[in-house]
Amino acid sequence: LNGRTVASDVGEIQLTSRSGSGETLVRYFINIGGCGASGEVVERVNRSGKQLGGFLTFFTASLASTLRYYSPEVEISIDGAAPRQIPLNVLFVCNGQYCGGGMWVGPEARIDDGRFSVLEIAATSRMGAVLSGSRLYSGKIDRIPGARSYTARSIRVTSSQEVLVECDGEQPGILPATWTLLEKALRVQVRSDAPAVSEG
Repeated sequence: LNGRTVASDVGEIQLTSRSGSGETLVRYFINIGGCGASGEVVERVNRSGKQLGGFLTFFTASLASTLRYYSPEVEISIDGAAPRQIPLNVLFVCNGQYCGGGMWVGPEARIDDGRFSVLEIAATSRMGAVLSGSRLYSGKIDRIPGARSYTARSIRVTSSQEVLVECDGEQPGILPATWTLLEKALRVQVRSDAPAVSEG
């Protein structure tokens, strides 16, 4: 009741239906979207439910996905630049900072700064992925092998393989997909004691 109102950015995803029709779908998110292993984790969580609570459910799903996940080759284009090809473990497109029962994947993200904070992690060994998993919870993403972080207003990802897309805890489709930032598109109320967001 005594919070403050913020004009929040919103993420739009144009992605591909998993039905095989090639239909383009549009979804929106206010927190975090992504693809790769995060899509696999979300699908696993949504199949099993959250009887263990948020943290344990996502932790066990992440561990199971890490042990079985095969990193596909993808092409990533940032803000319309020429695409780069990488073997992708996971891509987080962050408007907010936290997801998956407490993973701190966007420590620099702000919901009203007009940019996505992007965390891209290239393929690593399964053991390396398991050992670095705790850094996703501590926010020490710069110490994750194969990690690259940057800001962007749009990200386009394509692949010849089936790669699952995630959108605020839902799994709506597959690549190819484009994430676009809609600046200050939604007014939201935040707690009065919440950390300050960006000025302007």
